[in-house]
Amino acid sequence: NHSAFGIRTLYFDRENILWLGTFRGISKITSFRFENHNRFTGLFNSEVSAVEELPDGTMVMGHNGGFTFQSKNSMRKVPISGPNVETALDARVLDMCRDRQGNIWAAATFMGVARITPAQKITWFRDFGKDETAYSSAVVLDAEGNILATSKDRVFKLVDGRFMPLFPKKKVKGYI
Repeated sequence: NHSAFGIRTLYFDRENILWLGTFRGISKITSFRFENHNRFTGLFNSEVSAVEELPDGTMVMGHNGGFTFQSKNSMRKVPISGPNVETALDARVLDMCRDRQGNIWAAATFMGVARITPAQKITWFRDFGKDETAYSSAVVLDAEGNILATSKDRVFKLVDGRFMPLFPKKKVKGYI
């Protein structure tokens, strides 16, 4: 199976279906039969780097340069639009999580963090402070329901619609 190379993400949906995101597409495992998808079957890009589910059961897949929304029998491709063409083309969705209101939060290189509402409206949060780039590699929902995201060397918390640093900036070697 060509999709078996490099599993990037796993997700169990509300119907106990296992989704495997790989460098070559996504596999939907409903039983011992596999259902594989890639750019030739409707995905935005064959590499799937993150998967999450909206409250209505729509699967959202993150890729390099965009998202795929898969509902029952249809797929919709949504390119990432950024401040310039180069930024949008280089943006890769690296992580996703869902909050208690059903919004999906996606961390993307060079773009920051996106909020995807249950109605599939995408809003980008690019302002991480004065000396920060809009690079984000991870996003999580903590036990209190807060959205946390990383930049290259810091952790941020969403406060009143803006990502604020959790800790003072220190010289850090390498990336988080």
